[in-house]
Amino acid sequence: MASLYTLPTSIKEWSCNDVRTFLTALGFNFAPKVFLAEKIDGIALLLLRREEILYSFGLLAGPALKICGIVEQLRQDFYVDMSDPD
Repeated sequence: MASLYTLPTSIKEWSCNDVRTFLTALGFNFAPKVFLAEKIDGIALLLLRREEILYSFGLLAGPALKICGIVEQLRQDFYVDMSDPD
């Protein structure tokens, strides 16, 4: 299983392979290939809309909805980090 500890701290720095590693570590065995083929890096991941994840990648609804939730949490964490004055 892939390790999340090898990822850059900032999602802005994630490569397409880092996104694949992240999704694989979370147990999504099929989605990483799709995201890699679509060249989804960290910034692109943050920009993905729910509709794109649900309908553009050919994923089953259950896993797609789980990925939507994860992306939303990453987005919230990213913007909280960006607003932190430290």
